Amino acid sequence: MAERPELAVVVIGLRAPAELVAAVRSALDQNAPFEVVVVNSGGGDVQALLGRAGLDVRVIEVGQRLFAGAARNIGLRRHKLRSSPSLPRIASPARAGQRSDDGGLWMADLSAVARA
Repeated sequence: MAERPELAVVVIGLRAPAELVAAVRSALDQNAPFEVVVVNSGGGDVQALLGRAGLDVRVIEVGQRLFAGAARNIGLRRHKLRSSPSLPRIASPARAGQRSDDGGLWMADLSAVARA
């Protein structure tokens, strides 16, 4: 049985934006042992979108539109981690996975991109 990751990156989207592919790739390209969880709300088929791009990560689809905080909370509740960070750090997709000054891990937030 594989050991559970110590960190998680929760990537959130609204209506399955194509930019989720870049955000997930950015997270997976980091050299860190974490789980990537994608939470998409408001429709669309993120599993198919990511599958076409050859990406296999945990996906949570919610039919109704969620605000960023609610989507992020769903992702944090459903991850496989041993513990959760109490203060997640939010960043652009390009910064996902990078360490912050205090040792925390930045998480991608696509909510602004998804609203555009």
